[in-house]
Amino acid sequence: FLTGRLLSVIFGVLTVWATYLVGKKFYGGRTGLLSALFLSVLPVHIVYSQYLSMNVPGLFWIVLAFVFFKNILDRGEKKDYIFAGISIGLAISTRYSAGPLFLILILAHLLGKGRKQAGLLIFGLAAIPISFLVTTPYAILDFHNFLKGLQSPMAVAGMSGFNFSVIPVLSSLQEGFGTILLIVCICGIIFTIFNRKKDDLLILGWIFVLFVFFIRAGSSATSGRILPIVPFLVILGAHLIDFLWAKKTILGKSATAILFISMVPCIIAFWQIRIEPDIRDVASEWIEKNIFPNSSIGLLVESSTLSPGIIDKKYRHPEVQDLPNYKFVPLAKNNWASECGYDRLGELGDACPTYIIVSNAEIASLNETDFFNELKNRYGYEEIKKIEKKFAIAGISIRKQIPPMLTVPDYVLIFKKTK
Repeated sequence: FLTGRLLSVIFGVLTVWATYLVGKKFYGGRTGLLSALFLSVLPVHIVYSQYLSMNVPGLFWIVLAFVFFKNILDRGEKKDYIFAGISIGLAISTRYSAGPLFLILILAHLLGKGRKQAGLLIFGLAAIPISFLVTTPYAILDFHNFLKGLQSPMAVAGMSGFNFSVIPVLSSLQEGFGTILLIVCICGIIFTIFNRKKDDLLILGWIFVLFVFFIRAGSSATSGRILPIVPFLVILGAHLIDFLWAKKTILGKSATAILFISMVPCIIAFWQIRIEPDIRDVASEWIEKNIFPNSSIGLLVESSTLSPGIIDKKYRHPEVQDLPNYKFVPLAKNNWASECGYDRLGELGDACPTYIIVSNAEIASLNETDFFNELKNRYGYEEIKKIEKKFAIAGISIRKQIPPMLTVPDYVLIFKKTK
């Protein structure tokens, strides 16, 4: 587990380095440096660089491919095509959603110096399946399940349906970037379109292709799934800041300072989460010490990442040893896995659970103002413990500036039936 997470961290750092290289090759050293700096403090990149998943490792190979795409434009040597193909194959092997990268290889060839030599493009395209199959041999050895596994990313990309929607994509981008940096990056796209050169078409083309898939995916285009577009938006935003810097140094410095200041709340909150005890762990310790084994615990929704860890672990892995043997009682009448509620309390009667444990996220999803009064006056529950996490800078709350992908509850409440 720790090794896997460390691998994501390493690839996260490598992606920052690769973003610097791409920014430098396309637009100069200052753009490269600004791109790397912005990406290194970007909420979506920080968050996913700590998870044991293929999101960030796949992102590294995608960004690295653009280093070789630029080489194809500038000199068009055989090795550039081969390295570009290998990078694409590794990117697809790591995350299938990198598949459209081959289109950018073709575009780089058509715009580059070697465009009259079709053999060079063949070398590059041939390197894609070779590197993919070397690193994903079960695509052949277990072809049936490989095809089955493709169904999920195809559905997410909107290939198996049509869920055209721009709003969820913008919402995911805003969550991952923050409002101010997202606006700068969008302005960077507009600036690059109006001042475009041949090189710009590669980055703009990739952004366009991904936007098409994301818009088709609609609400499935979550913050983690939009990662392949993130470094390139950052590069174009940095390109715009670099232009302002060149026009007037004070403009560039001011814009850079404003962007970093806008990210401070998320950075501080992230470090608070990592350095201070997680309230889910604090709640778990309290539960284990104060709630006896075999006690019944009511849950408004199926145990999740927002629940105290001891509950989630016991619910999902009851065979794990050395955990108190609690009985979990679903309180939602309908689909407990997706709907939050406590309407079963009226039906349970004497079988009502002794305890009810909820987080603020579950209470918010109820969309009720009288939840606490109902529990106390109608069902006879009293709050016995509140474990709370406050995100603040010098006493000023920054909770609203923290993106939802930092899935940490503000508080966990524990109620006990007293009547």
